[in-house]
Amino acid sequence: MSLQHETSPGMVPNASTPEGARVRQDFIAAMLEIVGDSRLFWLPKTTDTTTSVSVDKLADVLTHNATIAARITSLGSGAQVDFDGDDDEADTPDSDDHSFGDGVVDEPFSLLWVGTPDTDVSAQTLISKLNDATTEEYELHLTATNGFPTLDIWDASASAAIGRSHDVDIGTSLVFIAATYNGNGSVSGINLYKNAALVDDGVGGTTGTYVAMENTASLVRLGTRFTTNERFYNGKMALAIITAKALSHNEIWSAKTLINSFLNASL
Repeated sequence: MSLQHETSPGMVPNASTPEGARVRQDFIAAMLEIVGDSRLFWLPKTTDTTTSVSVDKLADVLTHNATIAARITSLGSGAQVDFDGDDDEADTPDSDDHSFGDGVVDEPFSLLWVGTPDTDVSAQTLISKLNDATTEEYELHLTATNGFPTLDIWDASASAAIGRSHDVDIGTSLVFIAATYNGNGSVSGINLYKNAALVDDGVGGTTGTYVAMENTASLVRLGTRFTTNERFYNGKMALAIITAKALSHNEIWSAKTLINSFLNASL
């Protein structure tokens, strides 16, 4: 197969081509250099069906609610999965690697997400680790009616929480959202970024007396939260990362440049 069939002028190699596969591996290696100790790196492939395997060293298996074969399309040298906002989701079993608190002290972590929402006027979960209202750890989500990107972090035993949001809707174009937490037990330790711009302009929220997250048995989920309050995501999703590091602004900007090249985007 000639390179001419694998690329188009001004475009990156398609995900389904040999050259696209090489670009994918280069992207993964470069992104792992930036994010460090990745605990979940979901990067869908065009050949995924009922499961996906994370591309970090942990190789977590994410199970989809149903086959995604008809819901997955190429995007640059990557792929994106369409979530219907009704019951589409992916989840992976609980692991200590996905928790960043022991009830006494928190550890730093960051969440990175890339997607294209179909709507931003409803409560929607992007990445979560919570099984019910009493076993909550963290959630990157959109607020109801106004679509504000928000990171909430819970101290389950104290029924307490800290959180921060961006007081502008996420929009319905391809977007890169990053949330970082330095582990200091305070709203001041949370930063939010939209397309690598610092946007944590929302009023920091505090409920109760927050000490630290608990290490619960909650699953990690993409596109939903627990079954009695799902908040299903409606739109396409191209990447989700959980890492044990509070990424700097420069690191998030570097991640954006890689994402732009890989997905043939201009975030």
